Amino acid sequence: MDTAKIAAGLFQALYTFGFPVLALWMARRIKLAEVLGPVVLCYGFGIAAANLGAWFPRNPALSKEFYENTVPIAIPLLLFSTDFPRWLRTSRTTMISFLGMIVAVLVSASATYWLLGHQVEEAHKVSGMLVGMYTGGTPNMNAIGLALDTKKHIFPLVNGADIVLGGLYFFFLLSFAKPLLQWVLPPYPTPVAVDASDLGEEVEAAAHTPTHHFSWRDNLGDLTKALLLAVAIVGASVGVSMVLMQALDVAVIILALTTLGVACSFVPRIRTLRGSYELGDYLLLCFATALGTSVNFSEIFQMNIAAFFLYTASIMFGALALHLLFAIVLRIDVDTAIITSTAGIFGPAFIPAVVRALNNREVLISGLTTGLVGYAIGNYLGIWLAKFLGG
Repeated sequence: MDTAKIAAGLFQALYTFGFPVLALWMARRIKLAEVLGPVVLCYGFGIAAANLGAWFPRNPALSKEFYENTVPIAIPLLLFSTDFPRWLRTSRTTMISFLGMIVAVLVSASATYWLLGHQVEEAHKVSGMLVGMYTGGTPNMNAIGLALDTKKHIFPLVNGADIVLGGLYFFFLLSFAKPLLQWVLPPYPTPVAVDASDLGEEVEAAAHTPTHHFSWRDNLGDLTKALLLAVAIVGASVGVSMVLMQALDVAVIILALTTLGVACSFVPRIRTLRGSYELGDYLLLCFATALGTSVNFSEIFQMNIAAFFLYTASIMFGALALHLLFAIVLRIDVDTAIITSTAGIFGPAFIPAVVRALNNREVLISGLTTGLVGYAIGNYLGIWLAKFLGG
């Protein structure tokens, strides 16, 4: 390999793994960047780099190596901090409500596929990705899309539609949700008002969003342990795929990674490793940047973006309507219904803001743990549904 190719490859690695650091910095300091989020910034930068020609030298094979190898390491890192024992101690009502959310998402994604799937490219895969998104979060969407070998230009479209629609729903949660829904749902039995000095666990919730402050230097030891364990799990998962399928089956590898990551979360010393979630989230941003460099503008503009947006809206709002109906029938209280809906659609990072809007800190822990459990189950559900719908 000549010197020019080596230099180009090094520069591609530099901006693939370096821009996410800048995106995190921007999201903490610039309001617009915070609203868009680091994932969108990284996708956008990657797509721009792919279409700027000589400004950003790009080797498609190297891009593929980057995005295919970052997600498998990120999955166990994200799951190490899941506290299943805490989830099992949450109220029966919370569990029932979240299970209702899961059923609602599966039904809505299936119905949307049968009604609108002919209008959307790789619709069964999109349904699976959105099931992962709306039971877990963006990490699940990325992992499922990778496992299903989804076309690369679909990823930023899924994220873009979700950001617009999710923003509308989040505004509703913070403003009109409780006043409206309390007309059809019973009140929370023992609410405890939120005080300005309350929400001690809010720090924990904030740790599951990429915009919080975290000292990488002070936690280097735990970060190294978490990374080595995650790499070992990747190796074990590849071995599982070779034994079961006699080949490298990405779907099997992703499910094995998820299972082993969840299993490790039951070990307190692993669950309390500082920085495992932050490292996993950083790798997902690297994935987004690398995947963006594989997307061509012409591929996106050739798609029916309006139909794609409608497809996403149908799944999201269909699931929310079914979950509300489920809550009405089973008499789930209004605060629990809202917080489990938030956990499903958004994940744990959005829970504290909604808790403050509800003015009931009793639902903070249940919302946070439910969101983390969603990360653990989203991959199974999304991959299963996509394969079921795709025949």
